[in-house]
Amino acid sequence: MSVLALSKIAKALWALKLHFFGIKMDLQKFDNFLSSVDLKKYRELYSPIKIVKMDLDKDIQAIALMYQVYWQERNFLSYDDFYKRYKDEKSVLLEAICNKI
Repeated sequence: MSVLALSKIAKALWALKLHFFGIKMDLQKFDNFLSSVDLKKYRELYSPIKIVKMDLDKDIQAIALMYQVYWQERNFLSYDDFYKRYKDEKSVLLEAICNKI
């Protein structure tokens, strides 16, 4: 095998190692995020509230933004910060729904 071929293989292996290292770092950040969520607090605050979110129009559901923030951007916002962003981004749609009620 030529030196050039070995060099290309070495570069590919290095890129693969960096890719997996990046995933491992993202998993560590995600794990840290999950361990920071105070489930007891949110259960006490929000369990009395009944929601029908999945009956809402798909443009107002939070799930698409969740995928964008947590998986595409890998930005592990807290629950409160996520919903602040959601409210900021969906304010016009939210107001329209509130005005219909």
